Amino acid sequence: MNQKTKSAVQHLSSNELFKDSLHDELARIFGDCGEKYYVRGVSIIERHDVGNEVFFLVEGNVRIISYAENGRFTSFGQPKPGDYFGEMSAIDGNQRSATAVAETDVHLIRVSGESFREALLYFPAMSFEVLKKFSNIIRAGNRRIVDLSFLSSGERIAIELLELAMKSQGGSMVIEPAPTHEQIASNVGVTRETVARFFSRYIEENVIARDISSILIKNHHALENIAMNSHQPKNKI
Repeated sequence: MNQKTKSAVQHLSSNELFKDSLHDELARIFGDCGEKYYVRGVSIIERHDVGNEVFFLVEGNVRIISYAENGRFTSFGQPKPGDYFGEMSAIDGNQRSATAVAETDVHLIRVSGESFREALLYFPAMSFEVLKKFSNIIRAGNRRIVDLSFLSSGERIAIELLELAMKSQGGSMVIEPAPTHEQIASNVGVTRETVARFFSRYIEENVIARDISSILIKNHHALENIAMNSHQPKNKI
């Protein structure tokens, strides 16, 4: 095993997915793995690509998206260091179902689909974690269907802001760094212009404040009312 492969296996051994696995076992199964680097804005995989590699994120941020024929896109997730993606094609052998784009410069560990499947059979704890991830994906998909069917654009944007605030350090009401209008639009299934319009309304009503780097939830109760449909926007969109 060359030095580059040893380095890649070392990164895998520190991943939470393999926390109970021995280094020698990982080296045997993932002897074909390697390190990959991508600069910001580059597509790591493209929807409909033929390929079965799985990518483990070491450094940087990635966004999983899918484009519609009209050019609009929706976001399916934002892997962070320690996460992995590409496992669906590794398991079922079908084309890629989404595009993965580097949001920053990224450092990845690439493993073959064959090695990933062998690891699933060899490490039961790993298989269980992958199953839990699939369960979360299905739950998130079910929720998105419900949201798109029954909630207005303003309500979905309000829910997104509340969830981002809860994920911030200590559950504070400051979202930092502030997502772009385009990022929020892709997460909730609306246009960037719709996000801008509701942001202007929420700022005017003193519900939120925004600067270049952050969003402050000034009136948490009012935003919750919007999210829970207690406060109806003037024009439902």
